[in-house]
Amino acid sequence: MGERPQKLILGLVIGGFVLTIGAAILFVILTVLSSANQFPEQLGVVIPVVIFIAGVLCFAIAVGAGWKNVGFKDSSQPIAVEPNSYIVACFIVDKKNEPVYEPDMFEPDEITYIVQIAFRNGDKHELTTSPEVFATLGEGLVGKVHFQGRKLLNFERDLTAKHERKR
Repeated sequence: MGERPQKLILGLVIGGFVLTIGAAILFVILTVLSSANQFPEQLGVVIPVVIFIAGVLCFAIAVGAGWKNVGFKDSSQPIAVEPNSYIVACFIVDKKNEPVYEPDMFEPDEITYIVQIAFRNGDKHELTTSPEVFATLGEGLVGKVHFQGRKLLNFERDLTAKHERKR
C-alpha cells in the first residue's frame, strides 16, 4: 500500500475516534444543559447522534479502504492459472510509487516490479512480480498467467494465441 492511502486511512481512523469520543462528551454536556433548561432537549440528543454516526462512518470507510488496499495475504491464496492473458503494461516503482527507470541504482527491497494484465474476461489487474519474471515480460505479449493473490509467479508466452476479451 502506498504512503497516501495509508495516511488517508489513518486520518479516517483518527477522525472517527475523535468524532465518536466528541459525540459522547457533547451528549453529556448537552444533557446537563438541557436538564438545567438552558438548551432544547431534542437538540441535546440529535446533534451527538449525528456526530456519532459520522464517526462510525469514518471508521467504516477506513476499514473498507484498508481492506481494498491490503487485500488478502498472497501466500494464503490458491495458485490460479489464467490462459490467454494480455500484458498491458510493465513498470517499476519505488516506495513512494514514483516510476523507476534505472533499477540498478536501487537496492532490491526499495523497488517493486508491477505488471498490468488484462484477463480474457476483460478484468485488468496489477500484479507484483520478481525481477526474474519481470525480465521475461513485455507489453503486448499473450500467454498463460500463473498468479497467487496479487503476485505474478510465472508467465508462459503463447506465440499462437490472440487475446480475446469476453463481452
